[in-house]
Amino acid sequence: MAQGARRLRRAFGDTLISVIALGALLGTFILVNDQVRDQVSLRFSGRTASMEFHDAGRRAGDIAGVVMQALRDRGLEHGPILIFALAAVVLVIFMLRT
Repeated sequence: MAQGARRLRRAFGDTLISVIALGALLGTFILVNDQVRDQVSLRFSGRTASMEFHDAGRRAGDIAGVVMQALRDRGLEHGPILIFALAAVVLVIFMLRT
C-alpha cells in the first residue's frame, strides 16, 4: 500500500513538474515574441471568472494556433528556439508517457 502511494505521489510530482516546465516555456515565448504577447493579452482581457472557465478550451486552441503561426513565420530566423521548443515538447511527451 505504501509503495502505491509513493508511486502515485511521484506520478503527480512528475506531472506537476512537466506542467510547470511547459508553462515556463510558453511564458518565455510570450515574453520574446510581440505577436504572441498581443494575442495572449487580447484573449485574457476583460473577462469574468465564469467566462474564463467557459472559454478556456477555445482560448487554448487559439493561443496554440498563434504560437504555431509565429513559429512558422519566425522558424527560419530563429532556428535555435524552434529546436528548443521541439525538444521541450518531445521531453514533456516522454515524461507524461512514463
